[in-house]
Amino acid sequence: MQKFGGRWLVPMALIVLLLPACSDSDVDGADTTQDATDSTTTTLVVTTTTTTTTTVPPVATEDVSVTELPGEGDPWDVLFIGAEELLTRLPGELYADHLADALSVEVRLDEPFGADHAYATTLVQQLSGDRWPSLEESVPPAEVIVLLARPGGPDASADDHIEDDFLACWWTPLAGEPPTTDLTDSYWAEYRQTVDDIYSELWTLRENQSTVIIALDLYNAKLPAQQEGGIEAECIAWFESWREQASQAAEANGAHFVSLQDIFNGETHDLDPTAAGLTGPSDADPGAPIWRSTPTGAALHAEALITATLEALSQR
Repeated sequence: MQKFGGRWLVPMALIVLLLPACSDSDVDGADTTQDATDSTTTTLVVTTTTTTTTTVPPVATEDVSVTELPGEGDPWDVLFIGAEELLTRLPGELYADHLADALSVEVRLDEPFGADHAYATTLVQQLSGDRWPSLEESVPPAEVIVLLARPGGPDASADDHIEDDFLACWWTPLAGEPPTTDLTDSYWAEYRQTVDDIYSELWTLRENQSTVIIALDLYNAKLPAQQEGGIEAECIAWFESWREQASQAAEANGAHFVSLQDIFNGETHDLDPTAAGLTGPSDADPGAPIWRSTPTGAALHAEALITATLEALSQR
């Protein structure tokens, strides 16, 4: 499968999903599913040549030339998949604003509503047109795709054992039931195959055109609860193992990788993002659950995405 356009290099990391606006329900026992009839797509159009978002430091763009993609004066389309249902829509908006400013172009941001595309198993079905709402029409225009694909989903699937371990650390760490410590490639095999299938669908829908795909992992939001439940070390190891799988899949499929664990949990992945002011309630959202990124966290997230994007473009 061809992973590079004829004019510039693609390697780079999103995900997508995601990142989507979640339900405001309490973290413990919160349900991330959403009514299947909610298929609305929000499009944010940003056009700028002089302003810079004050929330995120500007990124140097001297070495970036984009005269070949898209054509001069043509807009850029950015698709965020899978992230907002767990986190917040703000990183996508900040990122689109930065890209518009850095490249002096119009940027059209597409962040599909709904929970299905937050899960790898259902996302691949939506991309192939086998599940409603389909994402077949969202991918072809997108020169940039940010992807977060978490294991599990609303349906029974081969990676349910991974979903169970994710829930043990994300939703119910106080139960004291740790995730598995047998984090081998065979443990991740079904999930990894699904992620590879997602990339295959993305490249097929893009007809192997020059495309920047940014893959994401997910930060560990509930370290204090994990520590109280006596499963902190196991959960850190589990999230790090997921990070490695997401990174390997991105490299193998012509994408770049941005680690939200590195941003929100620090280099050693044991930083509590809520205590650091990166997730949880804020002046802008005082009722936010502890796993939702604050404006500060969203700004760091968007900054990492724009840095990776400009690096990918400079390497084409």
